[in-house]
Amino acid sequence: MESSSASNIQSPILQPTPSIQPPNPSELELWEAFDRLIDTKEGRDQFRGTLTGFKLVTLPHYHSLEPADFHAEMDDLLGDHTLRFLSIIGFRGCGKSSAGTVALPLWLALEFPDLFPFIVLIAESRDAVIELIANVRHELE
Repeated sequence: MESSSASNIQSPILQPTPSIQPPNPSELELWEAFDRLIDTKEGRDQFRGTLTGFKLVTLPHYHSLEPADFHAEMDDLLGDHTLRFLSIIGFRGCGKSSAGTVALPLWLALEFPDLFPFIVLIAESRDAVIELIANVRHELE
């Protein structure tokens, strides 16, 4: 009998507690809110203050997938004007080149021309540099 009464005692730790949480907006709702925000000049100006915002507003065609968690950190590091040297190691196709050789030079040239009046793109070969410059030029046109 004691064993049955012991099984009827419920621990407060194991009790399900009702949680009141705000509804989680769907990805579609977030993108619709983003679209409404960047429809205004003020909204676009606000977003262009960071590399991530600049990429989302100016280069949305580079984002065919939802950004991974590490993209925010990578963009923050690339956008830190106080760093003298930065080495980014990541897997193939993770957006290192798009961020570092297209988005970053464009962002610096367009948003911070006084801080970065000359931007030099460096690559392993002449052909690679020509391709990098062509990519940046394509976005400017």
